Order: sequence, then C-alpha cells, then structure tokens
Amino acid sequence: MRVAARPRRHARTAGLLALLAVLPALALLATAPLALTACAPESAWTRMTRAPAPVANPLKGMLPYAPEDPAQAPAWSDAAVEVTMEWVYLPVSAVVTGPGAHDWGALEERLEAVASRGHQVVLRLYLDFPGRPSGLPGYLLDQGVETRPYTVHGNGPGAVGTSVSPDYDDPRVMDMLTGLVRAFGAAYDGDSRLGFITQGLVGFWGEGHTWPFDGEVSADNPTGEDWMPSEAHQALLLQVWDEAFDTTPTQVRYPTALSTAHDLGYHDDSFGYATLPELDWHFWSLMSAQGPAATEAWRRRPMGGEIYPPLQSCIFDGPGRCEQATGLAAQDLTEAVGLTHATWLLAEEVFDPGLTGRARERARALNAQMGYTFTVPRWRYEAETSTLDVEVTNTGVAPFSYDWDLEAVALDGGGQVLARTVLEGDLRTLLPGQTSIWSGTVAPPSGTTNLLLRVVNPLEGGVALRFANAEQDTVLPGYLTLGPPTG
Repeated sequence: MRVAARPRRHARTAGLLALLAVLPALALLATAPLALTACAPESAWTRMTRAPAPVANPLKGMLPYAPEDPAQAPAWSDAAVEVTMEWVYLPVSAVVTGPGAHDWGALEERLEAVASRGHQVVLRLYLDFPGRPSGLPGYLLDQGVETRPYTVHGNGPGAVGTSVSPDYDDPRVMDMLTGLVRAFGAAYDGDSRLGFITQGLVGFWGEGHTWPFDGEVSADNPTGEDWMPSEAHQALLLQVWDEAFDTTPTQVRYPTALSTAHDLGYHDDSFGYATLPELDWHFWSLMSAQGPAATEAWRRRPMGGEIYPPLQSCIFDGPGRCEQATGLAAQDLTEAVGLTHATWLLAEEVFDPGLTGRARERARALNAQMGYTFTVPRWRYEAETSTLDVEVTNTGVAPFSYDWDLEAVALDGGGQVLARTVLEGDLRTLLPGQTSIWSGTVAPPSGTTNLLLRVVNPLEGGVALRFANAEQDTVLPGYLTLGPPTG
C-alpha cells in the first residue's frame, strides 16, 4: 500500500508543479488586453515643450493708472513692463446725477479709451479721495448731508482739491450707494472691458477705512470719532454688491466676519510693506484671523492690491534698498505673491518713470509669477472619432477669473483658418498645480496642415492669452501650434 501510494503523491506533486509553471503565462494572457488598452491611448499623445511663463498676459500682472483725461495717450516709459490692464478711479459724482439717476458717459469714455489699447480696466468708484474734490453727488451736498472736513493724508490747502468725509449712515447716502451698485451691476456685469472691480465707495480713497478716525483716540482724533458706516450698513453694501455682480469679480480691502459671508476677492493696498503676517495688523494676519473663508478665497475669487506707493521706486532694486532710500523696510514680493496668490497689483512707478536693468528684470519676473499660467503638456487627435483632447495645466499661483473659450483652429499651409471649434471645459476650475483635459469634435477640412489652439479674449483687439509653451506663436500670432491632425 505504501509503495502504491507513492506514485499518486508524485503525480499530484507533478500536477501542481505543472500548474504553477503555467500560472504566470495565464496571468499574462489575462492582463494583456488591459495593458494594451492602457498603452494604446498613451502612444497617441503628442508631447509639447514647456517654456517659461509669459511676462504679460491678460487679466494678470502689474498695471498703471489710465490717463485721467481719456483723450490723452499714456505717457509710460519705453522700458515699462508690458501692460494688459489699466487702473481707473472715478468719483461717484461723475455717475450719479440725481436721486436714482445715473449717467455712464464718463465711465464709457474711460472704458473705450482703455479698450482701444487692447487692455481691460480695474475700477474703483469713490466718495472721498484725500486731496481731490469730494465725490459726493451735488444734490446730496445741496440737501445738507453732513460732511466732515479733515487735514490728514494731504487733504486741504495745497492739494488739487479738498475732500470731505460724508455721513455714510445718512439714509440718503445709503440709498444713493445701494441704488448705484444695483444700476452698475445691471449695466456692466460681464462687460468684457472690465477686468476687476474693487468695491470702494467707503472710506479714504475708497479703501474701506477712515483711519485715524476709526474710533480710537489719537493725536489726530482726540475725541475718538468713528467715521465708518455702521456694521449694518457695511453688511448691506456687501450684500448689494454680491447680488449685483455675478460674472465680473469684485474685491474688498479688509477681511471681516461680514465680508467672508460673501463670494468676493480681496486687495491689499500696502502690498510689499504690510502683507506678510509679521504684525497682527498686516494683511495676511487679518486674513488668517477670519479663517479659511478668507485665506482660501483666492480659489474662487481674485486677490489684488497696490504695491505700497513709497516703495514702488526702490522695491525692485534689491534687498535693503528701500530701507536705505526711504527708511521703510520692504517685504519680499515673491513670497508675498506666493502667499496671497495675487493676480494683479497696481504699481504706477513701474510704468512711469519705469525701471531699467536688474530692477526691470525683477519686475518682469514678478509679473510672470502672478495669477494664472497655462501650459499644454500634450494633446491627441483621434481621426476615427474626430475627437481632439488637449491637456492644460495651471502652473501659476491663482486660477483664471473668467470662463473664456478654449478654441481649436484648423489651418492650411497658407496660414488660412479653415475651421474653428470650441472645446469643452471651464478655465476657472483649474487651480494651481492641476491638470485637466479639454475635448471637442474637430473634423479638419481638406487641406488642413495644422491644428492650433487659443483662449479667446472676448475684448475686441484684446491682448492674446499666451501659453507657457515653446510652440506658442510659431505659426500664427496669439495661437499655440499643436501639429498635424493625424491619429
């Protein structure tokens, strides 16, 4: 029995060994179709060449003041950083002509002048600009609305004009402001000539503060007066702005529990001086105090501001130069842009008188760093389904603020556009570091030699949005060259 049993054990062992021998082959056969499926599309992709971020692109970077007289040409230096946006200040009195009456002529002149240069406007309306005549509509002055004179911030004798701080809590003033915002939104929300709006209106320069008249006793404010509107009226203005504008982003100066209840962006008008959280009153300290509702707002709405004016002439000269020149310590702009995810910064002296040498190169590098930067890593075309897929990556510090079309173009050998197709996707959803695929059906007509790509700037004659790719502008200015439609 033992002798007879031994061969059966050997047979089972041999069978097991044989089965073990063929298992790897069976596993390979089982996975082969899956592996081929995964590899086949990959082999159809065409790789693109990444390039440095473009220095200038629409709706991002530093910007100068637009000429106060819209009929005048800008006087920017030949060495200025490339311009894609211009800043416009406008007194409320230039728009509001009476109770519930609005004349948009002054705004139209400025929007048209800036658009004629292919640029978009960053706008602020104000009531109180120190050193300029009051922006309070004349009919309210005639009605006797209370106003407060002051001499701080260069206001008063020797200035171009003398401003006054109005009683923001006067019902007539609040009715005028809320009516203005509602009418403004109805007329201009989504206007392609407007890039961004700072909500303005309240406080000195429309910056949302009346310091030193902020309720604290000081040498300039010995009785501790507070000239800001009540919290209820501040909340009302935020609500009205939120309701009036859905497409054009609006931004406020200071984060508060009131502002974080709304979908809006922020702007730091002491950028590079009091941005980084070194003291509790610095911009990012204030943002952090309001939690993620403020510090993460950049994911949905833009961040902006103004490089602190006393530092603009020296901040690009190198570390320590501002302290030597002005006695003020400048913060690191690259770090500040990275922390705040800033998309735009007002910086008049970068354009007039302008910068040269290393300072100009540093400014151009900061301009490229700000906001979004789009690059195309690869693309593919499937002839059988006429499907074009394009991968887009955002390598910048912020998302794009508008739902602009991504358009594929079929081009013939003579450079003529034969067909255009808008690809499916929303650039606003692409956060820094993220990649997504834009797809569409493209049936290239006979004679097509190249497929090209562009983001369509809806502003007629507007600055082209350029990708961070070596293939940008190689065949047609303003377009990214993908290649022949083979697949």
